[in-house]
Amino acid sequence: GDEMMHPFFRELIPYAREMQRKTGIPASVALAQAALESGFGKSLLAKEGKNLFGIKAGHSWKGKKLTLPTIEYYQGKPVRVMAKWRKYDSYLDAFLDLARVYYNGLYDDALPYRRNPREFIRRAGKVYATDPQYADKVIALIERYNLDKYDLPPEQWVLDRSIVPETWYLAWAKACGKEVR
Repeated sequence: GDEMMHPFFRELIPYAREMQRKTGIPASVALAQAALESGFGKSLLAKEGKNLFGIKAGHSWKGKKLTLPTIEYYQGKPVRVMAKWRKYDSYLDAFLDLARVYYNGLYDDALPYRRNPREFIRRAGKVYATDPQYADKVIALIERYNLDKYDLPPEQWVLDRSIVPETWYLAWAKACGKEVR
């Protein structure tokens, strides 16, 4: 039961489910990524910037930023570098931004597997992180904390067209037999 639930997840489950309801990105994957990327909320990035997912602030990012060190892998070797990171006002903003990242065109190979969290992160992880073990680590957290029980089936999604591109919105609507206005 939930008495085994890590307090880190207890706080974030509502945001992860709201993200999935609006975008279809699996709550279980986002929760496990948050734990992995933020050290269960202990990282400076999570504390100072509510950035649970290690999302960097590229030149197109218009929001607030933080500069903090990180480890990147080059040719499989870890290297310490300084990086600019996105800063959020709330955890919900961080979850919704993660979903926006997944819809940015680089993850089109993973998006058809939104109903299958493990296959989704196996495909997405290759693009998302430089760590070759990334997907395995995310899946191990999903299994250890039984996170898939928080995933919402597509019938419970109410996709937000300001986040989800038209192609993916229409594919979901067709699969669920929804009227598209």
